Amino acid sequence: MGLDSIELVMEFEKKFGIEIPDADAEKLTTVGIVHEYIYNRIQSSKSNHCLSQHLFYKIRQYCSEYLRIPKSKINIKTDLNELFPIPIRKVEYKKFSTATGLVVPDLALSYKTSKLLEIVGIISILGSLIVTFLLAIFFSYSKWLYMIPIIGIVITLLLSWLLNPFRTTIRPMLVNDYIYKLISLNYTQLTENNHLTKLEIIAVINQVIVDKIGVDMEEISPEKSFTDDLGVD
Repeated sequence: MGLDSIELVMEFEKKFGIEIPDADAEKLTTVGIVHEYIYNRIQSSKSNHCLSQHLFYKIRQYCSEYLRIPKSKINIKTDLNELFPIPIRKVEYKKFSTATGLVVPDLALSYKTSKLLEIVGIISILGSLIVTFLLAIFFSYSKWLYMIPIIGIVITLLLSWLLNPFRTTIRPMLVNDYIYKLISLNYTQLTENNHLTKLEIIAVINQVIVDKIGVDMEEISPEKSFTDDLGVD
């Protein structure tokens, strides 16, 4: 097993509180195999309470009581950004976390703004690196010029910091996807007295894969090989 594979297995062990023997780890070659293996390992005789349903009721109850939104207007396909109004979103979002006792995903930049930040970062870092390389190779400037890309990194970090007031987008946006993110962030707390359904366990596993190896959620499916398809060594 490569270092990436070992770290991924260790993350599964940490997240689910299980031990995966090396002999078993060698057999975890695809996403689907991991789904089945971990689900079978953590099955227990605890209550078969559906956590996703429980969290949905929590979200709906909060929005109904504090945001005065009729329960009939809230379903699993509802965009949370439509429930938490922009002018009070940061305040209410923090109140929601406190009231429910849940760790919630950080508010993010809008899609367009985050892409702009990404483009600026690429241009400033790669641009300064290219300029430094050309000056060093063709004009015999000091090798210390390779420190210039650090300026690009600093500019990107500074811009990201300046954009903090604009981090007001709730992601995942849809209630259904947001619930699975909540389960992943609050796994230990939520499963202390409850039993996850298989679908919920799969959602947590997929989130671990996304966070650990840096792929998009859309790239993950049961048949995907960790080495051949997802680039894990």
